[in-house]
Amino acid sequence: MFRHILKLITNQWRANVWILAELLLSFVCLFCVFFFVYQLATRTWMDKGFDIDHVYKAEWSMHTDGDGKPFTGSDPKDALLELIARLRRYPGVEAVCVTGGASYPYTGNSRGGNVYRDTLSVGDLCQGDVSRDAITVFRYRSVDPSVDLRREAEKADCLLSQCLMDELFGPGVAKGYMRKDRKKTDDRLALAVTSNTPRDEYSGDGGLCWWLTDEAKLLKKPHPLSHCIFLRVRPEADRDFADRFWREMKGRLQVGDCMITNLIPMERVRAQDLNWRGIDFYYSFAYVLAGFFLLCAFLGVIGTFWFRTQARTSEIGIRIAMGATPRSVRRLLFAEGLMLFALVWVPGMVLAWLLHDSIDVLHFRVSGPLAFTLIGLLTTLVMAMLITAGVWAPARQASRINPVDALRYE
Repeated sequence: MFRHILKLITNQWRANVWILAELLLSFVCLFCVFFFVYQLATRTWMDKGFDIDHVYKAEWSMHTDGDGKPFTGSDPKDALLELIARLRRYPGVEAVCVTGGASYPYTGNSRGGNVYRDTLSVGDLCQGDVSRDAITVFRYRSVDPSVDLRREAEKADCLLSQCLMDELFGPGVAKGYMRKDRKKTDDRLALAVTSNTPRDEYSGDGGLCWWLTDEAKLLKKPHPLSHCIFLRVRPEADRDFADRFWREMKGRLQVGDCMITNLIPMERVRAQDLNWRGIDFYYSFAYVLAGFFLLCAFLGVIGTFWFRTQARTSEIGIRIAMGATPRSVRRLLFAEGLMLFALVWVPGMVLAWLLHDSIDVLHFRVSGPLAFTLIGLLTTLVMAMLITAGVWAPARQASRINPVDALRYE
């Protein structure tokens, strides 16, 4: 039967050349669409290296005079430290931290810089100042599970992302000494964290460098635009927390010229940041576009084999008139369609391999043999199902034709 099918394909080579070209193009396009969607999904569900569940951003403001100075002339640093202490004492609050304006997840700001180790220099990284409680608030983790990052941070000066630590010290190193200034010799102890994403899961792998600073030093010159306050709430206490907080803390959220003005869940901060940067629109449009290409491939492959099978009604009728059973005819048509696909499968996989590494979602690539193999198997299965669907209905209809009608066609 195998030789017979090859002979049929060879005898009809003029028509089959176009079908082979369509199958090759459809296979490569389907692979690229599936690979693109796979990257989108992986980017969405990847481990970000931090956790914003049960975390709130406490927005604050400062009452100033016309020159931008504190209205009462009191020290805003002391007032802000007292407000932070009140937040820590509130029931259900697990930890409170202070960060710079570009030093927390889903911030719209960025701050670049370089770090140095011996003769090595790494730049184009996201830097910022954070208090040590940021490790607890955002659940940063060490690359070494046996390292207690919170305890080690008491002696450290910096948190570095895993990719940056690997570049400076080699793969798998959990801590090491580096410098902030090439001209100085004051080595700083840096700890490696699992987060390779400076701000969020859509920024691409990059250097994260958070300088661990005492709150009093970090708030030396506090300003609402350059200093942010975050608090983590225990899960059991995070039910209507914001409403209860405002109700019970009323009258105690202002000290001197500083006051807490809003409490925003980090999920909302994330949504606002992604919407502002157009990430939500990009993903929605990408999924719609991927669905459109899948529909085109579906209609193209099914339509081609549908019309091809219908055009061979007379041939099918003659086969039945010569003694072939309807079941054997349908099996022959299925095998012929799958054989055509098999002829383009190898060159299709080669083209897919050449193209897959160039598919880039927001500077994020998911490549490698495992991902390629999984997407290749999925694409092969879908193509086989499309060909089967395109052959089944017309083949079933044609196999029931009366041999006399088939001879009239002929």
